[in-house]
Order: sequence, then structure tokens, then C-alpha cells
Amino acid sequence: MSMELAPQGTAALAEVSDFHYCSGPACQLSYGDKCDGNKAPNGTHTKDIPRPKLGNLTYGGGGIYKCTKKNVVALTFDPSVDDGPYIYTTTILDILAEYNAKATFFITGNNMGKGSMDNESTGYPQIMQRMYREGHQIASHTWTHQNLSDITQIQRENQMYYNEMAFRNILGFFPTYMRPPYSEVNNETQKMLFDMGYHSILYNINSNDYDNDKPETIQLSKDEINKQFATTNATAGYPANFIEIAHDIHEQTAHNLTRFTLERMKTLGFGTSITVGECLGDPEENWYRSATGAPVGAPVSRELANVSPTMIPSSGPSSTVSSISLAEPTAFIRDSKFGMMIGAAGLAVVGLY
Repeated sequence: MSMELAPQGTAALAEVSDFHYCSGPACQLSYGDKCDGNKAPNGTHTKDIPRPKLGNLTYGGGGIYKCTKKNVVALTFDPSVDDGPYIYTTTILDILAEYNAKATFFITGNNMGKGSMDNESTGYPQIMQRMYREGHQIASHTWTHQNLSDITQIQRENQMYYNEMAFRNILGFFPTYMRPPYSEVNNETQKMLFDMGYHSILYNINSNDYDNDKPETIQLSKDEINKQFATTNATAGYPANFIEIAHDIHEQTAHNLTRFTLERMKTLGFGTSITVGECLGDPEENWYRSATGAPVGAPVSRELANVSPTMIPSSGPSSTVSSISLAEPTAFIRDSKFGMMIGAAGLAVVGLY
């Protein structure tokens, strides 16, 4: 299979078909409606929803890097450039449940030609509903993982609005937390996130799991985590306030690194992982915004029985559905020659965060 490597940079992708230049984040948004990034989800636009500032956390700005609570660790998962829930996400959710751990998932809605996350045929809606039911925090990572510092103001806004619409179609509400792709937030992006009512969340531990997704290299990520934990020990009175980033598209993260990290936390006296919202002392009712702009409120029950999400059926026009059939998220395989993740669409991924 021939492969032309794109220039290195924030959208470092290798393409094998002209069609996939229309997939985010590789597609140039100026190409119009041929780009995934310019295609809005079904339903009412969220741009006119009131956005009162909820709680006391910073909105916009250069980003929040660490927890305010001491002796805690908040695990976060970005699915890297193939953002959205992935085939390994359920394994990570199973491990988190085993440890009674909570995590925060920063999700991109329509990327790498995988389809909108509110399309029931992708299987993503059920995974996200499970995340919510089990007490994890769901946050935004933009619509098609564009570098927000490199696009126009309208394009930046659409990256957030379109993801809100898809979240709303699945859950009935959307997050007030986000993580900027590539950790890039220029002044214009910071102001936009403030105006839209978003907390920008970064991290102070990088597992580097995207570089070490092989049995023979994952120890390097473990070493990095150990290095960061080395000067902290809750039992001995050396506090930690870590937000750690990992990526749930990687097999070794799912089957190896996540359990290792949770075991190390337990050994060092940090207990188990908590959500970013909890580690920042932000009440749960502030984590999401309803279609009226009001906080969703801490749920008495995390069942979504009273929500009627509008999702795209596997075929035909949009409709309101009460249940969806399980679909397996699109799998990617590793190309040994190029060391990249190659999907069913024939797309190789080398971008990060």
C-alpha cells in the first residue's frame, strides 16, 4: 500500500485516498461543506443558549494544569487524533470500575472519517452514556480536533458549537469543561472559551503513551509516571495534585498502563482516581449545561431514562430514539512499516493530543 506522508505539524497525517482529505483534522476548512469540520450535527444550534458562569473556577484563560485538592490524582483520557470513544474504551471503563475509580474523558465528535459521535451506527452513544452512568466526567475536545489557534473565529466557534450539539443529541446536555487540541490556546481562543463558558483543562503529567504502545516500550510510560510520582507520597505527607493525560485509543494503555497507574496511586496512598471537576472542588452540577443554559444539576440517578437524545439512526433522517443497538467502534490496526495507526478508511495517524 502506497502512502504519502503529510508535513509534520499539528495535523500530521498520512493520507492514502483523496476522499480522506475531507476528514478532520486534515481537511482544510476553507474547502466548505466537503470537510467534516463544516458539517453540523442534527438538531437546534446551541449558539443562542445563555451561558452564565457557574461556580468559581477560571473560565477561558491559558488553561488549568493541576488539581486544587491535595493528595489526589485525576486520570484523563484523550483519544488522540482518532478522538471519540474507541474499541479499547470499554476495557478502560471496566478497569476503572474494578478500582472504583473515576476519570474524565475529553471527546472529539467527528474525526478521521469515523462519523459523527451521535450516529448510533458507530456505537459511540452507548459508550458515552455508560461513562455518564458510571460517574465519569465527559468533556469536550472540539468537533474535529483542529488547532484552534490556526483557524478563523467562526471556525473556532463551530468546533465548540457542533460538539455541543452532538453531546446534546446523546446526553441531553453538554459539558462546561474542554481540552484544546495540541494544548494550543492563543488569545482569541482564550476569549472565545471565556465567552462560551468553558474551563480549559490541561495537565501536569504526560504519560507519553502515544509513543509507547507496544509491549516492549510501554515500560517507558510507566517510568515517566513513576518519575512524576517519585517526589510525592500522600502517606508520608508529600502531597500530589496531578492531572494525568493518557489516550484510550492505545491497546497498551487499556491493557497495561491504566491498571499500573491505579496500583501505583494506591501504593503511594493517593487512593483512587477522581474526576477533574472533583479534583478542582467544582460541584458536579456545574460540569454540564442544559439547553436552557442552566446547570444540569447533580443527578439523583445517573440513568438517562428521562432524557430523549436525538441521535442519527444508521440510515434515514434523524429521529428520537430511546434505545440503540450496540455497534463496535471502528477499529484501527498498526502498520508495522510506518508505526502508525491505520483505520478501515486507510488513514494513518501520527498526530498527538
